[in-house]
Amino acid sequence: MEFGRINPLLIDQIDFKLPDDSLFTREKLCGNKKLKIYAGCAKWDRKDWLGSLYPMGTKKEDFLKFYAKQFNAIELNATFYKIHEPRTLKHWKEQVLSVNADFKFFPKIPREISHIKR
Repeated sequence: MEFGRINPLLIDQIDFKLPDDSLFTREKLCGNKKLKIYAGCAKWDRKDWLGSLYPMGTKKEDFLKFYAKQFNAIELNATFYKIHEPRTLKHWKEQVLSVNADFKFFPKIPREISHIKR
């Protein structure tokens, strides 16, 4: 079998049912506590999203603002590749908070720390 591919003739023989939820999962999803879910992508700077996620003609410097209208979080890959100036981080924060006060950044640890110097 090639990873990620199924022989179409065998598709009817595969059980796609999910296992039962654990007690922990049931308590979190069905309990009295409110569960807040944040969803987003790894980056916002995608020109191929013009015309779908971003309106045609959106300027590159406005991509983050339009991204924050669609999602409430971002993984923030940018911090993995470079340690940014505080003013850059402040600018990103100001852009998203102007359209989504609940937006969260989930930055990656810079690779200088996690991969190079360990």
